[in-house]
Amino acid sequence: MTRSELERLLPEGESIDLDWKMDFPPELSQGRPQSEWDRGRAKLLRSLVALANSQGSTHAHLVYGVEDLGTERRVHGISRSFDDADLQQWAEKAFDPPPTCQYAEVTWDGSTIIGVFRIERTPDYPHVVQVSLGGVLFEGQVWFRRGSKNTVALRGDLHRMFFGETPFKIARHNDPTLKEIDEHYQKQGRQTTLPRFAERDSRLAQGYELATYPGTRREVWVGAVGDRYEHILLLKPKGAP
Repeated sequence: MTRSELERLLPEGESIDLDWKMDFPPELSQGRPQSEWDRGRAKLLRSLVALANSQGSTHAHLVYGVEDLGTERRVHGISRSFDDADLQQWAEKAFDPPPTCQYAEVTWDGSTIIGVFRIERTPDYPHVVQVSLGGVLFEGQVWFRRGSKNTVALRGDLHRMFFGETPFKIARHNDPTLKEIDEHYQKQGRQTTLPRFAERDSRLAQGYELATYPGTRREVWVGAVGDRYEHILLLKPKGAP
């Protein structure tokens, strides 16, 4: 994450893909008792896993050091720094399977630092709490994001996560819906492509990604031939022609 990338995020309000935090939980201040430290860690991990378990874009961001004022965002900076390796270890111990994420700190102005998690949403989910922590996380919970609110998954939510959703099927290549999906990814700076199903695995191995229907984790199938579909929508690797 660079400053210019962060600047592009600032106009966006909180959503299923983005959570702004003015600072880290106060319990993570230096010198706090272990019980308070654990509570602070649990609050951070809850925000992280809720984004990872949600039905949105292929990735999400959790940003510390920026206040969300509704119509605008105000940069404050974080009160202390953390190391990505430590945060990864927290997540690995707390969740099964651990979410795929990376933490980086971005210099804004002078000594003002912003902490940013980039969270990759993978098919290997939901990420379930495996160790109770700080009176905030409890073993067996599945947190996810409904709109801009973090909440515990109920039966219907869990059913969708575990059993998946049916593919989003578009019969014709000239269907306006396919154009709308393509435009959705263009706004994110991504390019789509429509290889045949036989090429799916080789393309994914080359760094391509599944292009899911916006707001879900549903694969997009295109080109009906009878009762089967010939093509699948993928995202090209960044920088690919």
